[in-house]
Parts: sequence; C-alpha cells; structure tokens
Amino acid sequence: TAMSGSPIGVIDSISAAGGSITAAGWAYDPDTAASIPVHVYVDGVGAAYTAPNPRADFGAVYPAYGPNHGYYLNMATTPGTHNVCVYGI
Repeated sequence: TAMSGSPIGVIDSISAAGGSITAAGWAYDPDTAASIPVHVYVDGVGAAYTAPNPRADFGAVYPAYGPNHGYYLNMATTPGTHNVCVYGI
C-alpha cells in the first residue's frame, strides 16, 4: 500500500559557528520517492535547498523511498541568538 500525505522530516542537529548556522536531518514526501525541497528560515529570512544527500539509515527504514533524503544546510548569520525554522516542502 502506497503512503500519502504531507512532507515528514527530522532535524538531527542545528549548530552555530563562525558566522553561520548549520541544520542537518532528513525530509521526504510520502507522495514521491524523489528528493524534496527543504526551506530554512533564520529570523524569518528563508533559503531553499533540496534534500538529496544519501542517508543509509533513512533508506533502511523506508526502502521504497531510497536513501537520498538527507539535508545539510548552511546559512550565514550574525553573532547572537536566532530563531531557526526548517520545513519540508
């Protein structure tokens, strides 16, 4: 039975260093086996990426979708506290 629904994802880590914020995790859309867009917003300013990185752990749990659903995203920022949001599109 094929799954369907809204995109699903996990943020494995968010870190800040050297004037940038890095987010890593995985995201997929149950309606397609293709890699999906992932949007990252830092203080309301967004950037679009794709989640094509191989993740053997994801592929082992969801073999019908394959492993290419990981993301590792880096955005420049200023020192201080920031609000970070990650969305699977």
